[in-house]
Amino acid sequence: MCIIAAKSLGTDWPTIDIVNNCCENNPDGFSIAWNENGELKTFRSMDKAEFLARYHTISHTVDPNTSAAIIHARWATHGSKKLENCHCWIGGGLAFAHNGVLTNIPNKDDMTDSETFFRDYFLPVYETLGWERAKLIASAIVGTSRFAWLDVAGNIYMMGKWEKCQDQGRKGKLYFSNSGYLYCNNKKLNSNALFSMSQGVRSCQAYGTMSAKRTNTEKFNDYGALYINRTGK
Repeated sequence: MCIIAAKSLGTDWPTIDIVNNCCENNPDGFSIAWNENGELKTFRSMDKAEFLARYHTISHTVDPNTSAAIIHARWATHGSKKLENCHCWIGGGLAFAHNGVLTNIPNKDDMTDSETFFRDYFLPVYETLGWERAKLIASAIVGTSRFAWLDVAGNIYMMGKWEKCQDQGRKGKLYFSNSGYLYCNNKKLNSNALFSMSQGVRSCQAYGTMSAKRTNTEKFNDYGALYINRTGK
């Protein structure tokens, strides 16, 4: 099934408990992509302890106000269990992650269906014709899956149905591609652990799906995708 967490600019990093839940429930490879100092950076690992240690460092040293991120934990369906098949691939100035199964995309060799879509279907259109045309390709293929892209400026583009975890009273939003972040070994995570706050712990509310309501920080296009504005305006 996999799971993706999408952290917008100005949103605090998810707690280590949340990330651990994601990894426990999806143990076949772990990755994070984030923007920092004008670059896209990634870290991937097949080892949960190594990944959590690196995530702890990132979340305590990288400013959440200037860096957005997508975090992915994999449940293997297409492609073998190896580092190269961990998500958050980079191409065309974008990092990409996928949750779901693309039944209309035959995976290439030992590549995942996700990477096959990104490299062979999405990128050729995006790099020649731009986002608007590439978005049409993605919307025709996404089905019941969830897609997430991150660019070097910290813009996050998402497609599909997502769960929104919003910290009341603080700008910025955190989205998950399913509810797997809430549970580990059938135990539900306490809501007070959902955010790591520099000024105390604030609670968080999870919603079943994305609403089509427009706000000053969200813009929906005509194809079911959500664009989180870099400036929050």
